[in-house]
Amino acid sequence: LGKVLVASVEEVCGADVYVATTTSDNLASLRLFASMCYERARWHELEELYGWDLTYELVRLTCGYEDDVVMVKGGLGRLLAALGEWGAPEDLWERLCYEPWRRLAYGAARP
Repeated sequence: LGKVLVASVEEVCGADVYVATTTSDNLASLRLFASMCYERARWHELEELYGWDLTYELVRLTCGYEDDVVMVKGGLGRLLAALGEWGAPEDLWERLCYEPWRRLAYGAARP
């Protein structure tokens, strides 16, 4: 079922790069994403390679936590290069992370 759901999202989105986050002890999710060609990395590894600013923005854009494992399909380099092209990360974070959470938590009206 997990593969069907992830594959459906990928088909609908049609993106070049996909990112998922999970915890390091969620073995089922790690196996699922690995079986679907997602590469695994830890945030601290990305920080060492690309610096804190870029890594932090990716954590925010994925609504992740600093202790999560990040799973990337389509190439980590491509994903990080795209961060520079996406514009203001704060705007993307608000649109992709905060607004859906706010609608679920409070409904359509702002608190």
